[in-house]
Amino acid sequence: VVDTTVGATDADVEAVEMLRRAKVPVLLVANKVDSAAMELEATQLWSLGVGEPFAVSALHGRGSGDLLDEIVKRLPEVGSGRLRESGPRRVALLGRPNVGKSSLLNRLAGEERSVVDSVAGTTVDPVDELVDIAGTTWRFVDTAGIRRRVKGASGPEWYASLRTQAALERSEVCVVLIDASEELSEQDVRIVAKVIESGRALVLALNKWDLVDKETGTMEKMRKDIMRDLSFMSYAPIVFISAMTGQRTDRL
Repeated sequence: VVDTTVGATDADVEAVEMLRRAKVPVLLVANKVDSAAMELEATQLWSLGVGEPFAVSALHGRGSGDLLDEIVKRLPEVGSGRLRESGPRRVALLGRPNVGKSSLLNRLAGEERSVVDSVAGTTVDPVDELVDIAGTTWRFVDTAGIRRRVKGASGPEWYASLRTQAALERSEVCVVLIDASEELSEQDVRIVAKVIESGRALVLALNKWDLVDKETGTMEKMRKDIMRDLSFMSYAPIVFISAMTGQRTDRL
């Protein structure tokens, strides 16, 4: 990709030489051709010796369709058959501090992998653990609790928030834990929204179900309350669990 408004630089020439040695198909893209007048400038890139420059504007989408057609045309009919091993499926455990993420990881692993304490914020670094469940290996990531105001955080808390965000982006499925014994908080809603924005699959785990008074809080009532407050994620499954007792963790 070459900046048409600047023309071919020494760095572009070096990149072309490297690609020639690599013996792979090369497409020369002349970017920032935002108008018909700029197309004349793009023709000067023939001098790089890698064929016709495809004039596009990444900003406006101009010419991108023709470029995609050409990319598809140059793909081999049959692949090499070499696939990179994807490894275990990655599941991130998210939620506000002291909601039971570490307890859940320990329950799933069947042993004490994460430090559990009644003091909120015990987990600072994401803890990756390979867990075998019914013969299948999963990678669970216990993350630091997402606090109310990340922008106002500083020091270790700020870095913890960055590492939690990175764990979210590396995961395929996010399990958001919500404390079933407390009212749904604005913080819970924000965490769910963050997962949806990331495009990851979402499962809601209402933890500490063993602490809920079953006369005042039935599953059906709580499910309706959650759907009312989180109507934008009505597609996501909800599981009522207790990480402490192991209740319904198999269903999760």
